[in-house]
Amino acid sequence: MTLAELGWSNFFAQQVQDSESELQPARVCRQDINQYHLITEDKKLTAKLPGKLWHSAQSKSDLPTVGDWVLTSAIPGGEPNTVRIERLLKRKSKFSRQIASDKFDEQVVAANIDTVFVVCGLDDEFNPARIERYLTLSMNSGVATVILLNKADISPDHTAKLNELQPIAKNTPSHLISAKKQMGLDAIRQYIGVSDTCAFIGSS
Repeated sequence: MTLAELGWSNFFAQQVQDSESELQPARVCRQDINQYHLITEDKKLTAKLPGKLWHSAQSKSDLPTVGDWVLTSAIPGGEPNTVRIERLLKRKSKFSRQIASDKFDEQVVAANIDTVFVVCGLDDEFNPARIERYLTLSMNSGVATVILLNKADISPDHTAKLNELQPIAKNTPSHLISAKKQMGLDAIRQYIGVSDTCAFIGSS
């Protein structure tokens, strides 16, 4: 897998300074309490965040999260495939939420997403107000948004529900699908390019 297939682009490459040419780009794929799991074009790594980056962070949003691109260096004498995060690269999009502490803080839960699919079942889970909240979240995050109405195989009133959704969806693309019956999946594939990162949000 190449860096481009992992989502690397000129947006990130242009942020790397000449003095950082020896550092290795990697993408965060999982975050634990005390370490990060990264992926590169040829291996998976675990990483630690130096104290200087912890202390310089003015908000939780300044810390790496899933989807972020970071520059890493080897740890002299460290364990195999363990690296140190030297810098977090600027994000092109982010999903965040407000958390309460001594003061309200922003926590980024996913970064650098290209397309988000808002998924809602056409059964008893169909809830236009909930879909509207998800649409607001995704649009505020600066990513392309697509609505997927699942369980079309068991819903006899597609038209009524689509009409109910129209004032909320407006120009947002909407597609009827059935994950169980493998119906309408080609509609999803058209939004997923080789280097695109996509996310799915909605009811469980």
